[in-house]
Amino acid sequence: MTDPTRPTTPLATGGMSSAGTTTQVKITRPRVDPKDKKVICSAICKCKDAPGMGKDGRSLKQSCVSTRLKALDAMLAHRSPYKPEINYDMTKEPPEPIMDGDQETKGHDWLPGWIKKRWDVADEQGVKRPPFKPGKGLIRRPDVVIVNDPTKPPTENNIKQVVEIKFPPDKMDKPQRDAYEQIAGMMREHPEKMRVPGGLLTKQGPQDYVGSVPAITGTLFFIDAHLPEVREAICMCFDEYNSIANKHLTWLWRAEPPEGPDKFAHADAPPMRKMMKRMDEDDVVSFAYISGAQPHDAGDWEFQVFGRRGWEAKMITRGTSALRFSMPLLYVEQHPIAFQEMFVSFAKRLRAIHGYGGHGLVLSVVREGDNQPFEAYLADVFTGFDVGEQVGASRTAHLGIKTVSWLTAIGADKVEKIGGLSVIRSELPMDWFALYDYGAGLVIQAGPAPESAPADQPKPARLVLPNMLLKELRAPKVSLHYGSKDGEPRLNGWAAEQWLKRFDIEEAELMAYKAKLLNEPKLTPATMLPDRL
Repeated sequence: MTDPTRPTTPLATGGMSSAGTTTQVKITRPRVDPKDKKVICSAICKCKDAPGMGKDGRSLKQSCVSTRLKALDAMLAHRSPYKPEINYDMTKEPPEPIMDGDQETKGHDWLPGWIKKRWDVADEQGVKRPPFKPGKGLIRRPDVVIVNDPTKPPTENNIKQVVEIKFPPDKMDKPQRDAYEQIAGMMREHPEKMRVPGGLLTKQGPQDYVGSVPAITGTLFFIDAHLPEVREAICMCFDEYNSIANKHLTWLWRAEPPEGPDKFAHADAPPMRKMMKRMDEDDVVSFAYISGAQPHDAGDWEFQVFGRRGWEAKMITRGTSALRFSMPLLYVEQHPIAFQEMFVSFAKRLRAIHGYGGHGLVLSVVREGDNQPFEAYLADVFTGFDVGEQVGASRTAHLGIKTVSWLTAIGADKVEKIGGLSVIRSELPMDWFALYDYGAGLVIQAGPAPESAPADQPKPARLVLPNMLLKELRAPKVSLHYGSKDGEPRLNGWAAEQWLKRFDIEEAELMAYKAKLLNEPKLTPATMLPDRL
């Protein structure tokens, strides 16, 4: 896990918009790399319809592009190759980027504070900068700097390109161009360090807590959480999860506990069985074990279960119960069958009616609404990421499946509805797909590893083919996000419907995708469970 990973997808699909242009400052290459240009131009396409100017005179289109690129950088733990609006100290030779004191790949968030603290301080040779005067070219801020190595700061020897973005009628003046030329003249990533600031795309902006963390997540829907045997199955699932996650878990949250507080430090929490036994059948089953440093932080180890009250469970029209668990990206990579083992085991214990597992975001349990906008944004970038919380999805889970993913669980009744095991085998070749019997149904594994499915690349056949096979099992609608408060992105209504259909293709395209599958990664003995069917 030492080589930097560069993003392989833009912020949206599509090419250059006539409503905005990019101007590259000449560095070591005469033109912007096509891959880089696609990323930046796609952000322009997304922002071309923003209002022209804000009350402070700043271009809102430029701000929109910067916000999208900053969100991408934050999602990649500030190791994106695309660095928007980095301030440069032009009194240095060569100009020096003004970066965060704790993370050299992150631009400093508050320039006035940096100036107040640092500007009049002499350097190691005792030389002081000239008195600071705004607007005199002492600090310059290009729209985007593209770096060669995203694990290092955007210094002279790491700059690949400096890009200026102009929305008509903006023009780059000569002093600005000269300054940028002066600047220019000078991920595989560490996924365990990916931490997205809370409230990133909300009106209030980034907050000082971890709002979401990319992880591998599994969600299973089941019924009868009010019954003692099902509650014991839930406890057994947690026992299994806790056997590997215990040292990482930090807090326990409960919704509407019949007794005791709604929050415990994990080390002080009573055993789940003890708490479960003190509940009657009409108490909601709600346990969320998290791994954030603070109670409101998201973490990539999480076990969350929601069980409907007895009276609700007996009215199946109210929906089902749901369990969701997660493992860090790095852990799943280092233990290539651990997630599959646990997913199948949980499905068997709970007699799951359906479920799915793959890439997803773990959101802050108690500040979920403020972090859904970033999840919506990420869904526009990676179609392989799960979206929405399990309680909302459980309301329609009795009507059908929500989605397909790397792992997809379907109950025995649904297996029969699509024609049985023989049809599944004929449509999903065993070199790429593994089937596991969990007693109450089947789990389908699509390929050797989770697929993020970048939106700017062709749809992966190993997700398209099971999607088309199981399409008739899909619930007619699914609750994904809360309503928007200030126009921030969320997946509701039409947008939610489009997300559900993201792997749909025309029937006439099926043969082409079956041919495409031949070029996708195959399963290996090391990446699948030994007891496949």
